Amino acid sequence: MREGPHPLSVYLGLAAANAKGVQEFVMQGAAGYSQDELTKMVCGIQKYQNFRYHQERLKTQKVWQDGTVSILMPDENIISLEAPVSAPLLLIPSLINKAYIFDLAQERSFLRWMNDKGIPTYLLDWGDLAAEGEGNSLLSTSQLLRTKMCKAIEFISKRHECKIDVLGYCMGGTLLAGCLHIVRESLRKTVFLAAPWDFHAKGVSTNTETQMSVADKEHQELVEMVRNWAPIVLPIIEKKGYLPKENTQSLFAALGARSAVHKFIKFVSMQGDSPETRLFVSAEDWLNDGVDLPGRIARECIQGWFLDNEPASGSWYVDDQRINPEKFNLPSLVVAARKDSLVPFSNASALYEQIPQVYRHMIAPDVGHVGLIVGRNAIKEVWQPLHHWLCE
Repeated sequence: MREGPHPLSVYLGLAAANAKGVQEFVMQGAAGYSQDELTKMVCGIQKYQNFRYHQERLKTQKVWQDGTVSILMPDENIISLEAPVSAPLLLIPSLINKAYIFDLAQERSFLRWMNDKGIPTYLLDWGDLAAEGEGNSLLSTSQLLRTKMCKAIEFISKRHECKIDVLGYCMGGTLLAGCLHIVRESLRKTVFLAAPWDFHAKGVSTNTETQMSVADKEHQELVEMVRNWAPIVLPIIEKKGYLPKENTQSLFAALGARSAVHKFIKFVSMQGDSPETRLFVSAEDWLNDGVDLPGRIARECIQGWFLDNEPASGSWYVDDQRINPEKFNLPSLVVAARKDSLVPFSNASALYEQIPQVYRHMIAPDVGHVGLIVGRNAIKEVWQPLHHWLCE
């Protein structure tokens, strides 16, 4: 790995200055840090670039496929499907990052852990939807749910001849809410893990007001950034037929400018080949391994979700069916993280508030968005309570 160009800090600054639509937030992220701290951040980036490590993930087999979308099952699965401790579980990731967030490292593999704990667990891998052909630029969210996601859920249900549990993470959770009316008969329980719902939420928690106010402030910055960013990327989507991953990554990198300074400064001090170092590199590899988003779906998410707040306002329709959580009639667990700046507590908990009281449950861990899956406290604060709820 080459270490140039030198000085890297100058080139990074030039890149930040030209990040149209988000440069103000990038510069705000650098404000308040000394030159020495920013230099350490650059050293941390260089250390990451040159770190020799490749995580070997679980060996899996495809049990179902439709285009680039597939269902993966671990080859190492030692769970007897005849005597599981709970119903089968299907994991639904977001569309803008790859599915292996659920199998990031041996120490932080949600897929491995759930199987080891006695729940037959499968992973939906969206693949590269934008690469399926030019026709996919016209693929709507409704079509994606009906022709891909719902079929995957029904397949696992038929495979086990029973109702199954489904967990949607981030955007995957919002999509799960959008298809419940289609696959209700195949479902036993649903889990919404940091699923964005009220994109314009501004509330804070009275118990952790400082933490929540920071998360909500950063989320409001994200909404404002999307407003500035949309006029720039919508013509790109129109021209290419998809939203390039580089544009999405620029948006979220600008939002996380402050935390990026901190995390790379911290990475400099991590010991060589420690588990903590390897987990940091694995998580960073995943964050930088995005995928392109089909054009029509991208436009619907930008305009319909972020700008018009359709899910929370009750104006989101899937196949002419209004998505109304007040009509959800099966046990639903909402996991809303208290340190999540991407999908803050008030955003995710809005879905919980709309689900009928008799069916709704909540976990509110003191972690961040990615920390729900790979953080040092993820197993204790998220995985174990989630497993307990599924097995009840």
